[in-house]
Amino acid sequence: MADRRDFRLLWWGQAVSQLGSRGFHIAYMLWVVAMTGSATQAGVAGTVMLGTSTLGQLPAGWLADRLDARRLMIGCDLASAAAALSLAAAAFAGRYSLVHLVVAGAVLGLGWGTRSTAEAVALPQLVTKDELPGAAALNEARSHAVGLAGPPLGAALFSLARALPFLFDGLSYLVAMVCTASMRTPLRTATTPTDRHPLREIADGLLAFWHQRFVRVTAVLTAMNELVVASMALLIIVQLRDAGASPVATGVVFAFGSLGGLAGATVAAPLQRLISPRSLLVAMPAIGTGAVLAVQAAPATWAIGLAFGVLMMVLAVWDAFLAGRWLAVTDAAVRGRVLSAAGTVATVPAIGAPVASGVALEHLGRQGCVLILAGILAAVALVASRSVGKWSAGGSRHSARFVSTTVRAPVSGGQRKVP
Repeated sequence: MADRRDFRLLWWGQAVSQLGSRGFHIAYMLWVVAMTGSATQAGVAGTVMLGTSTLGQLPAGWLADRLDARRLMIGCDLASAAAALSLAAAAFAGRYSLVHLVVAGAVLGLGWGTRSTAEAVALPQLVTKDELPGAAALNEARSHAVGLAGPPLGAALFSLARALPFLFDGLSYLVAMVCTASMRTPLRTATTPTDRHPLREIADGLLAFWHQRFVRVTAVLTAMNELVVASMALLIIVQLRDAGASPVATGVVFAFGSLGGLAGATVAAPLQRLISPRSLLVAMPAIGTGAVLAVQAAPATWAIGLAFGVLMMVLAVWDAFLAGRWLAVTDAAVRGRVLSAAGTVATVPAIGAPVASGVALEHLGRQGCVLILAGILAAVALVASRSVGKWSAGGSRHSARFVSTTVRAPVSGGQRKVP
């Protein structure tokens, strides 16, 4: 991608922005607890941000299909910068308000969801179809890299001054905005403007998502993966607490997870050239099943971290592969809406995972939870092994082949081949 100037601008701008966002996530929790001592208020703000980011993806997909992606990303960055900087001003003045935090969190959540959808829609216009797997893997690697660096940075800035992580986050959005504005590639929508109601067009996108069998089924399988990852976090914390591990040791274990995710994203593109799509989609959750069981059986903290790192590595390979493949098989006219629908399906279960895993831990214990989570990943591998052959053989009348799929585009009432 060295010669793809605009892709590099977009990538680096988002790297800085995501670094600020990861620091923000740890800083707002520290701020709430420092000002109120209430973990509940921190949970309310976090739920609002995650909920608006997830549920806002459907209208975000419609916007991405209708508007210039560059202008949409710039607008999201401006709104997000204003929200983050307003919190920086409040923290600097020592004025905390849950209402202010929730409103700012809602703006940030909507901004994250909308910008990520716009960036995904723009990606095929910045690289060739053959470069899509590598570009998607680089984006996945970026996410894991900032996940490793962002939380310590946010905590360090907060220890210096409570306003600093919010200030850094706000400035990071401005950096991303400048990078996006500096791009030269036209990022205009491929969809012909119509006077149809937005809700009808969002419904068209959902219909296109439903007809795209590969995207639909793998989105559901991805949701199961996300449910496992979100549940494993609490399970590992409880396991380390019961073992008497220090907070530092807990941080090291989760650092192993980020390193594993980074490693998986790094090897995803070359791995796709070595093994078939079917083998990849079966092997990754199968290996993840063993990693989940290994977490429970691990005799030491380092072994727990290693097993968690393997889990995050194989699921990062899965995510990077699907990110590129979804882009490749989806019609440009409905790409934003199909991807937003897939993203919503893939992330909604994770919203309730912490609560569900907490209840399960209390009633079933760690061993019972581990068996359930391992069973979920084993089921994902089984479904992939039984279904991928049908996808590649054109099992749906809306699918031609695994890598060249026809998608119904209700906006224009016809069938289109992948561009």
